[in-house]
Amino acid sequence: MREASGKPAARLCRSRGLAALTLVRSGAVRAPPWLMIGVACALAPVILIAFGTPPGYALIAIPVVLAVARASGVGSAVALVASTGAALALYAGMLRVSGLDQAIYYRFHERFATWDARHGHRAYLPGISWQALEPHGDLQVFTREPIAEPRRVLFHSDSEGFRNDSDFADEPWC
Repeated sequence: MREASGKPAARLCRSRGLAALTLVRSGAVRAPPWLMIGVACALAPVILIAFGTPPGYALIAIPVVLAVARASGVGSAVALVASTGAALALYAGMLRVSGLDQAIYYRFHERFATWDARHGHRAYLPGISWQALEPHGDLQVFTREPIAEPRRVLFHSDSEGFRNDSDFADEPWC
Protein backbone atom coordinates (compact mmCIF):
# COMPACT_ATOMS: atom_id res chain seq x y z
CA MET A 1 0.00 0.00 0.00
CA ARG A 2 1.37 3.43 -0.90
CA GLU A 3 0.66 6.94 0.38
CA ALA A 4 0.23 9.98 -1.85
CA SER A 5 4.00 10.60 -1.56
CA GLY A 6 4.67 7.24 -3.20
CA LYS A 7 6.39 5.73 -0.14
CA PRO A 8 5.03 2.51 1.31
CA ALA A 9 2.60 3.24 4.13
CA ALA A 10 4.37 1.10 6.75
CA ARG A 11 7.78 2.69 6.09
CA LEU A 12 6.28 6.18 6.17
CA CYS A 13 4.73 5.51 9.58
CA ARG A 14 7.90 3.92 11.00
CA SER A 15 9.89 6.98 9.98
CA ARG A 16 7.51 9.09 12.08
CA GLY A 17 7.60 6.66 15.01
CA LEU A 18 3.89 5.80 14.78
CA ALA A 19 4.05 2.14 13.80
CA ALA A 20 1.31 1.13 16.28
CA LEU A 21 -1.09 3.95 15.38
CA THR A 22 -1.16 3.56 11.61
CA LEU A 23 -4.23 4.87 9.83
CA VAL A 24 -4.49 3.20 6.43
CA ARG A 25 -6.36 5.16 3.81
CA SER A 26 -8.34 3.29 1.24
CA GLY A 27 -8.85 4.72 -2.21
CA ALA A 28 -11.95 2.57 -2.73
CA VAL A 29 -14.42 4.99 -1.12
CA ARG A 30 -13.13 8.50 -1.26
CA ALA A 31 -15.11 11.72 -1.50
CA PRO A 32 -13.56 14.94 -2.73
CA PRO A 33 -12.34 17.10 0.19
CA TRP A 34 -14.50 20.06 -0.84
CA LEU A 35 -17.60 17.83 -0.62
CA MET A 36 -16.66 16.57 2.84
CA ILE A 37 -16.05 20.13 4.06
CA GLY A 38 -19.36 21.24 2.54
CA VAL A 39 -21.26 18.48 4.34
CA ALA A 40 -19.43 19.24 7.60
CA CYS A 41 -20.21 22.97 7.29
CA ALA A 42 -23.88 22.18 6.61
CA LEU A 43 -24.25 19.75 9.51
CA ALA A 44 -22.34 21.68 12.18
CA PRO A 45 -24.95 24.48 12.67
CA VAL A 46 -27.79 21.93 12.60
CA ILE A 47 -26.11 19.94 15.38
CA LEU A 48 -25.59 23.08 17.46
CA ILE A 49 -29.24 24.10 16.99
CA ALA A 50 -30.28 20.62 18.14
CA PHE A 51 -28.19 21.18 21.30
CA GLY A 52 -30.22 24.37 21.91
CA THR A 53 -27.97 27.07 20.47
CA PRO A 54 -29.84 30.00 18.87
CA PRO A 55 -29.63 29.79 15.04
CA GLY A 56 -27.61 33.00 14.67
CA TYR A 57 -24.93 31.77 17.06
CA ALA A 58 -24.91 28.31 15.46
CA LEU A 59 -23.61 29.84 12.23
CA ILE A 60 -20.32 30.46 14.04
CA ALA A 61 -19.73 26.73 13.59
CA ILE A 62 -19.04 27.19 9.86
CA PRO A 63 -15.86 29.30 10.28
CA VAL A 64 -14.77 26.98 13.10
CA VAL A 65 -15.08 23.94 10.81
CA LEU A 66 -13.20 25.79 8.06
CA ALA A 67 -10.45 26.83 10.51
CA VAL A 68 -10.05 23.26 11.77
CA ALA A 69 -9.92 21.99 8.19
CA ARG A 70 -7.27 24.55 7.29
CA ALA A 71 -5.14 23.96 10.39
CA SER A 72 -5.48 20.18 10.82
CA GLY A 73 -6.91 18.86 7.59
CA VAL A 74 -10.25 17.79 6.20
CA GLY A 75 -10.28 14.58 8.23
CA SER A 76 -10.05 16.49 11.51
CA ALA A 77 -12.91 18.79 10.56
CA VAL A 78 -15.12 15.86 9.56
CA ALA A 79 -14.13 13.98 12.74
CA LEU A 80 -15.06 17.05 14.83
CA VAL A 81 -18.53 17.28 13.30
CA ALA A 82 -19.05 13.50 13.36
CA SER A 83 -18.06 13.21 17.02
CA THR A 84 -20.32 16.12 17.95
CA GLY A 85 -23.18 14.45 16.07
CA ALA A 86 -22.45 11.17 17.84
CA ALA A 87 -22.48 12.98 21.21
CA LEU A 88 -25.86 14.51 20.32
CA ALA A 89 -27.26 11.10 19.37
CA LEU A 90 -25.96 9.57 22.61
CA TYR A 91 -27.41 12.47 24.63
CA ALA A 92 -30.81 12.15 22.95
CA GLY A 93 -30.79 8.39 23.38
CA MET A 94 -29.99 8.60 27.08
CA LEU A 95 -32.73 11.19 27.62
CA ARG A 96 -35.21 8.96 25.83
CA VAL A 97 -34.25 5.78 27.69
CA SER A 98 -34.26 7.47 31.09
CA GLY A 99 -37.59 9.20 30.49
CA LEU A 100 -36.13 12.63 31.21
CA ASP A 101 -37.18 13.88 27.78
CA GLN A 102 -40.77 13.96 29.08
CA ALA A 103 -40.02 14.67 32.76
CA ILE A 104 -38.42 18.07 32.11
CA TYR A 105 -41.77 19.79 31.70
CA TYR A 106 -43.38 21.38 34.74
CA ARG A 107 -46.84 21.07 33.18
CA PHE A 108 -47.51 18.19 30.82
CA HIS A 109 -48.97 20.39 28.06
CA GLU A 110 -45.68 22.32 27.70
CA ARG A 111 -44.28 19.47 25.59
CA PHE A 112 -46.75 20.40 22.84
CA ALA A 113 -45.76 24.09 22.70
CA THR A 114 -43.78 25.30 19.69
CA TRP A 115 -42.99 28.49 17.79
CA ASP A 116 -45.58 29.24 15.12
CA ALA A 117 -44.12 31.54 12.46
CA ARG A 118 -47.55 32.04 10.86
CA HIS A 119 -48.88 33.73 13.98
CA GLY A 120 -45.58 35.21 15.18
CA HIS A 121 -45.85 33.70 18.68
CA ARG A 122 -45.82 30.40 20.50
CA ALA A 123 -48.70 28.02 19.96
CA TYR A 124 -49.39 24.34 20.49
CA LEU A 125 -49.01 21.62 17.92
CA PRO A 126 -52.32 21.42 16.03
CA GLY A 127 -54.77 18.58 16.55
CA ILE A 128 -53.53 17.25 19.91
CA SER A 129 -55.81 15.42 22.34
CA TRP A 130 -54.14 14.26 25.54
CA GLN A 131 -55.09 13.48 29.09
CA ALA A 132 -52.78 13.20 32.07
CA LEU A 133 -52.84 13.01 35.83
CA GLU A 134 -51.21 16.07 37.39
CA PRO A 135 -50.01 15.43 40.95
CA HIS A 136 -50.61 19.01 42.13
CA GLY A 137 -51.49 22.49 41.02
CA ASP A 138 -49.31 25.61 40.91
CA LEU A 139 -49.92 26.64 44.53
CA GLN A 140 -48.16 23.58 46.00
CA VAL A 141 -44.72 25.01 45.19
CA PHE A 142 -45.42 28.07 47.36
CA THR A 143 -46.04 26.17 50.60
CA ARG A 144 -44.73 23.23 52.57
CA GLU A 145 -48.20 22.23 53.69
CA PRO A 146 -49.66 19.20 51.90
CA ILE A 147 -52.33 20.90 49.81
CA ALA A 148 -51.73 18.84 46.67
CA GLU A 149 -54.80 17.37 45.03
CA PRO A 150 -54.07 15.09 42.08
CA ARG A 151 -56.45 15.64 39.20
CA ARG A 152 -57.01 14.50 35.64
CA VAL A 153 -56.38 17.21 33.06
CA LEU A 154 -57.65 17.07 29.49
CA PHE A 155 -55.72 18.94 26.81
CA HIS A 156 -57.02 19.67 23.31
CA SER A 157 -55.69 21.92 20.57
CA ASP A 158 -57.55 22.94 17.45
CA SER A 159 -56.27 22.91 13.86
CA GLU A 160 -54.59 26.31 14.37
CA GLY A 161 -52.64 25.23 17.46
CA PHE A 162 -54.75 27.05 20.05
CA ARG A 163 -55.99 25.37 23.21
CA ASN A 164 -59.62 24.86 22.20
CA ASP A 165 -61.71 21.73 22.36
CA SER A 166 -62.73 22.07 18.71
CA ASP A 167 -62.28 24.29 15.66
CA PHE A 168 -64.31 27.44 15.32
CA ALA A 169 -66.96 27.34 12.61
CA ASP A 170 -66.31 30.48 10.53
CA GLU A 171 -66.24 32.70 13.59
CA PRO A 172 -64.21 35.91 13.43
CA TRP A 173 -60.92 36.26 15.25
CA CYS A 174 -60.82 38.55 18.24
